[in-house]
Amino acid sequence: MCSHFYGMTFDLERRKRSAFQASLTAKSIGETALVDLRASACVIHRLDKQIEAAPGNALFLYRQAAGAAWIEAVDRRHRFVVETSTLAMGDSDLPFATAPTDGHEFNCTILKIPFARIDPWADPTVQYSAQGVQPSAGIGALLTAYFDAFCREIDYLDSKAADAALQTLAQLTAAARDTASSVTDRGRDAVLAARRQMVREFIECNLHRADLTPAMTVRALGISVFIVHFAPRSVWRQPNCGNPSKTMIDRESIPFFMRCKYQKIAEPG
Repeated sequence: MCSHFYGMTFDLERRKRSAFQASLTAKSIGETALVDLRASACVIHRLDKQIEAAPGNALFLYRQAAGAAWIEAVDRRHRFVVETSTLAMGDSDLPFATAPTDGHEFNCTILKIPFARIDPWADPTVQYSAQGVQPSAGIGALLTAYFDAFCREIDYLDSKAADAALQTLAQLTAAARDTASSVTDRGRDAVLAARRQMVREFIECNLHRADLTPAMTVRALGISVFIVHFAPRSVWRQPNCGNPSKTMIDRESIPFFMRCKYQKIAEPG
């Protein structure tokens, strides 16, 4: 099953094979696919012989949907744990192994990003083995926020929008693994897009707040006020003259994932 997509193999004790269960769903996005994998506990390998038989020429971006899993970069004998809602990445043509922790099942999302989408100025001879992504700060936080939104919204995007979102994700991934500088035009655009996505997420989570303003958003996220200028005035809380106790929000002006045009929100208290 997995080998059809990514040239991987399952390793499972013989006595457990009769009870093994797995499901895999894939959403095509241009030349690649976004894959959701659920599987009973086992070890999944991509080792030298699989790489030689089916070169990937890509980066794997891995998101742990639930539970936790360990990933081992075989080439440098380094093992790390990917917790729920966090990411890992690695070169498809360097060996690795992975398994759920504590015997839990696999529950993850995998995106294979072709190197053709990575910044063309990156050195193609440089390979990066599997590594975790720090989700709490910096480029890792931007990549995590953007990938979460990408997975959530991909079904609502037409092919052109999906391709553009995939390209932005590719540039963020490249920046996170240090093969592309965020000061290049495309890298800078990708970082800006991700920061704007963080603003959208923050607005969505705080629509109920009476103090939702650009200044409050800038302070909370620790970003430049320039980043929030993309959001039109109607995003921010404005009095509803027909009912002073409520506020009208034009949600359609928050692009990408807001699909309800208006929402009335009661003032607290």
